[in-house]
Amino acid sequence: MRHTGRTPEQVSADVERETFLTAEDAVAYGLVGGIVPGRRPSARRPHGGR
Repeated sequence: MRHTGRTPEQVSADVERETFLTAEDAVAYGLVGGIVPGRRPSARRPHGGR
């Protein structure tokens, strides 16, 4: 509750049902601090494949 700025009662009501948040919504709610940008595809092969 400390990081979201919401009361325990509000958080409890918000998570009462199964809820899916976008990354942006999770940041706005205060669940996460930020979004890590995706990486560009690499030309390397995974696990040292040849």
